[in-house]
Amino acid sequence: MKTKLKMFITLFILLALTACGNNQQAVSPESLTPTTTNHPQTSNAVYSPDRFTDEIPQGEWLWPVVEYGAQIPKHWTLTRTYQMPHSDAQIVFYSNPNAPSEVQGYLKGSAGLSELGVYSSSDADRIQITPLDYVKGKSSGVTIDRPKGYPSIYEVPILLTYNNGSGIWRIIDFEGHRAEPMDLDGDGVPEWVGNHTDWVPPMVEITYWVPEKDNFIRTVVQLNSNNYKDHTDQLPSYSLLLEDKGKSIMQLGNEKVYSFVAFDHGVLKKYHPKDTRNRMYEEQK
Repeated sequence: MKTKLKMFITLFILLALTACGNNQQAVSPESLTPTTTNHPQTSNAVYSPDRFTDEIPQGEWLWPVVEYGAQIPKHWTLTRTYQMPHSDAQIVFYSNPNAPSEVQGYLKGSAGLSELGVYSSSDADRIQITPLDYVKGKSSGVTIDRPKGYPSIYEVPILLTYNNGSGIWRIIDFEGHRAEPMDLDGDGVPEWVGNHTDWVPPMVEITYWVPEKDNFIRTVVQLNSNNYKDHTDQLPSYSLLLEDKGKSIMQLGNEKVYSFVAFDHGVLKKYHPKDTRNRMYEEQK
């Protein structure tokens, strides 16, 4: 009996260790929290205000066009229609009689019909749709937020844009990351900012409207070696959103150096706050 018990305990420990090893490989950045273990020398990092050039262009990622060719089943019932601002395009919601708890969203435009997604609610009026006043000209835009307490395929608010000339729709879903509207450069047009302090390393993600490109541009605040002065081995390992006397700024750095920058119309510019404390280190304490 004792021998069998020892064998059982040994097997249980081995299985537990194996599971732990597998879990470590499968953990996503969103589920982790930065600790001093990940930045062992952050407390010794030196403030280096001239680490960057005066203006630092960021990498750009344009949101793709939505695919067309969807069809609405004939026996489904139209439950809600939303007219896009200064446009003939519509967002429509249909209920499926075989699944009354679901509402299917579609995007109707001159180029055809596209699927928006399934919302797990039979009450389409509770889906919050808000126009984006700063998306003008040939394009119009809205935010769509699921009703509180009603899960959908989109766990965070999303943005939709439509071009009246081309009939092109775009869905900006932030890849499922949480983003909040913030006017980083004070021009009256909000950027959508994700301050991902639960990532390892923490990182700031910015999505902003560019009229010339008729699209939202997404950038993750991280730099390449061309933006450093003879210190290619000291690339930033994190970015952190802060506030300095009412102005939104960011701290960039690694375990050796750190600096501060401000976002200004798609460009990061050097910023010199009076308070130059290492905020990353304070976050980790």
